[in-house]
Amino acid sequence: MSPRHRSSVVRLVTALVLLSALQDLPTAEPASASWQAEVPAALVARAKDVVDRLVSGEVEPVVGMFNDKMKAAIDAARLRGLMPGVAVQAGAFKSQTGARSEVRGAYRVVIVSCAFERSNVDVQVVFDESERIAGLS
Repeated sequence: MSPRHRSSVVRLVTALVLLSALQDLPTAEPASASWQAEVPAALVARAKDVVDRLVSGEVEPVVGMFNDKMKAAIDAARLRGLMPGVAVQAGAFKSQTGARSEVRGAYRVVIVSCAFERSNVDVQVVFDESERIAGLS
């Protein structure tokens, strides 16, 4: 297997692991009504920072924000390989173009819209009730 092909396979497997982790998220209702009311601006800012770190390759602080399930699903080395994999398809990263948020059951999801050379990509950062990262896609 060529190094280029091996790298593509690793990126694909990493993406599938992340998607699998998201699919396994429990659907229990949050403990408090205030949790469902809105996504605080601080979480939106954290999600934007996560995207900045993914783009820069400085992923160790991101791994530190993971909940236990995410820590078991992906390590820093594999996380570092995600954005280069996106860049193969979408081109070089240009900028973040916006962010929106929503509540999904017990989770707060921030969708950070990003412009790349050839297309736009939405990065979803999922936070649990402890405000730990419970998913990325």
